[in-house]
Amino acid sequence: MDKALFIAAPDSAEVFMLLDNPVRIVHKPEEAEEIFTRGIREGYNIIFITENEAAVIQRQIVAAQQETQTIVIVIPGMGPSQDVGMRQLKALRKSVMGM
Repeated sequence: MDKALFIAAPDSAEVFMLLDNPVRIVHKPEEAEEIFTRGIREGYNIIFITENEAAVIQRQIVAAQQETQTIVIVIPGMGPSQDVGMRQLKALRKSVMGM
C-alpha cells in the first residue's frame, strides 16, 4: 500500500494538513534533508515537497529516485516560485522522449 507524505514550510503546510496524509513542516532550509530522509526511512513511497524546500535538497531527491522506488512530486508552495517543478518536468520529458 502506498504511503504519502507532504513536506512544506509552515505557510504552505496548513493547506496540506486538510488532507488525510501526514505533513512534516520545514522551519529552516537545513531541516529539509533530514525530514526527507526520515520520510524515506519511515516507508513513505510518495513524497510531495514544496518547490522551495526541494530546491535545497535537489541532489538528495535525485539520489532517492535512483536508489529507491520513492516517487517525489514537487509542488508549488507559498511565496515566489523557483520553477523547480517545471525544470523536473522538462528533464523527465528529455529523458523519456530524448528532446
